[in-house]
Amino acid sequence: MVDILLATYNGEKHLAEQLDSLFMQIYKDFRIIARDDGSTDGTLDILHAYKDRYPGQITLLASGEPTGSAKGNFFELLRHSDAEYTMFCDQDDVWYEDKISRSLAMFDGEGDAPVLVHTDLSVVDENMELINGSLFLMQKLNGEYNTLNRLLAQNNITGCTMMINRQLRNLIRPSAGALMHDWWIGLVAAAFGKILLVEQSTVRYRQHGANDVGAKDVGSGEYVQEKLDNTDAIHKSIDDTYQQAQAFGDVYSDLLTQEQLSLVTAYAAMKDYGIIKRFATLSKYKFFKSGVLRKVGQIIYG
Repeated sequence: MVDILLATYNGEKHLAEQLDSLFMQIYKDFRIIARDDGSTDGTLDILHAYKDRYPGQITLLASGEPTGSAKGNFFELLRHSDAEYTMFCDQDDVWYEDKISRSLAMFDGEGDAPVLVHTDLSVVDENMELINGSLFLMQKLNGEYNTLNRLLAQNNITGCTMMINRQLRNLIRPSAGALMHDWWIGLVAAAFGKILLVEQSTVRYRQHGANDVGAKDVGSGEYVQEKLDNTDAIHKSIDDTYQQAQAFGDVYSDLLTQEQLSLVTAYAAMKDYGIIKRFATLSKYKFFKSGVLRKVGQIIYG
């Protein structure tokens, strides 16, 4: 059994198309656990309509107090998952029909190890027209950078592609210090389990201007100029990773090995370093991000 956690908020425009893609999956042994975070449009009406259409396959949680973020909504949903495998679903994408089966196959032979599987994505526009067949290529990300030192500095795991097993789910301790749920879960998997990559795209990742986290073409001149025009934002984004590392070390201090704790502490400490000491630390622990420009940004603005 697979639990699909669906987080919604004012998603009436694309939600039905996403739900249709879930029910067109080749693998059928799943249930959808949905939670709305305070929508003021017709999102809840759509959820109730599909719940009636597919009895027993959709559990709609009481919304309660809005969390105010996709991260908070997914962490709340995670509390209600008890299946052998758990997936995370955004409201505005479309899944390829073999998404569940392709991800599930990666767990064969992994035994009782905590495992996270993630995949590439196809980036599409509002109308499902292809922008780029690979998010990894578009964002110049290395999907093999899945060790703790690499993930402390840069996330390359997109939440809507993830599948985790029960062993990993039981290790997740949500924290206000997490930047995003997928990044935090990736850190947990890197520290205490393993991360496996499906190189093929399994999701049509829709870009529509209101994405919580969107896809940027980091090779474009426009992207580079945007970054150079706002170096304060570069500094803040890096500083946020230091804060997340500190939170991760605090939350998991009882489970991390001494070597891992030293690694996390070394990363978090860079917030107080000058360029020379920061470069030395980045080099020693291989904390560097993917891509030359990102590395330069870490050294200069970190």
